[in-house]
Amino acid sequence: MIRMSEAHARMHLRQHVTQEDADMAIRVLLESFISTQKFGVQKALQKVYKDNSESASELCKVLIFLGIILFLFWYSLFIYILL
Repeated sequence: MIRMSEAHARMHLRQHVTQEDADMAIRVLLESFISTQKFGVQKALQKVYKDNSESASELCKVLIFLGIILFLFWYSLFIYILL
């Protein structure tokens, strides 16, 4: 996200990253993640994303929530494989 924010700032010929650059990086990351999901999950995530798309802090909360879900999924899969 840092590199994407910096690249967006450079595209606009700025030396420093602004809130707009960080918001763009979060949007791209979230939309990319959502587009890789199965159809049912994708639709549910798009609904959550549309409800929270107005501010970067809300998007960060969604990303943290998705990260926790992914962690729990991979952890349970790992435990299942070990047993």
